[in-house]
Amino acid sequence: MRVLRSFGIPQNTSILTGQLMKQTIDVEENGTHIQYAIDENNLELFADGFGPAMVGYPFTKITLYREQMSAELGDIATNKKIVATITVPTATILQIAQTVKSAIMSNKEGMESAIDQSREIILS
Repeated sequence: MRVLRSFGIPQNTSILTGQLMKQTIDVEENGTHIQYAIDENNLELFADGFGPAMVGYPFTKITLYREQMSAELGDIATNKKIVATITVPTATILQIAQTVKSAIMSNKEGMESAIDQSREIILS
């Protein structure tokens, strides 16, 4: 078991719960059972947003960034540091977009409620 050196935490342990994470994810897609095995060297990234992208056929290249705020001499600046670039088939990007849209639309009231709650927290 590989250990994350900076924290001394086994890599397949959830930092939030301290529990061992599942090694596989089982899903049904179009009547077919698919098992996704999670590689022990799985790279997990956190990003604040999507940066510049090159959209085309057959592939799309997307950058992910982390946002950093700094205040120097009274000026507030936002710096966005690109932390990763991924290249995937454009058809896959469109498929993900459709999946996200379907998930949101299937729980539209719940999404609107979550947005309203976030707005209240941010503006209070």
